[in-house]
Amino acid sequence: MALHQNRRLKKPDLPEFVALVLVGLAVVAATWWWQANVHPKYRHAEGRILSCRIRPTHYNATDVRTKVDVTYEYAVGSGSYRGSWTGYWPQTDSINAVPEGEIDLLMTRDLPVSVLYAPDDPARSLLHYPIRGDTRFIAVIAICGLGAALVYCCAIYPAWRSRW
Repeated sequence: MALHQNRRLKKPDLPEFVALVLVGLAVVAATWWWQANVHPKYRHAEGRILSCRIRPTHYNATDVRTKVDVTYEYAVGSGSYRGSWTGYWPQTDSINAVPEGEIDLLMTRDLPVSVLYAPDDPARSLLHYPIRGDTRFIAVIAICGLGAALVYCCAIYPAWRSRW
């Protein structure tokens, strides 16, 4: 009598592929949501703009956006630091947001700005948190994806695999 049975592993097929895709999408959505909600613990400091360059950019003939290059200065404790920022200046959802028609305001030298700096390294700073979109939408996608993956793996996959 053999000590173990000689079993062949079933080759992965469509049911396993669907399970892998659903679990992968759920993990990606949950990770995306987690990253969108976790900000490093930055502190605020008052700063001022030293120089600003505004330039229009466009990727096609109709979409013209304004890209901004800003150099700023801020003080933390007894040290003074300089930073730079390049990108599309936010019009909402930022401590330094500027309304759409008033982007030229950034050209004003010594314009006060609020700087976010890392407490462990004050030389690391931001003017805006990275734009991550609406996290409620991402949360709904993550929850639905996790629910779909759970239902599929616990109920649909075993039944489908037994018939496959």
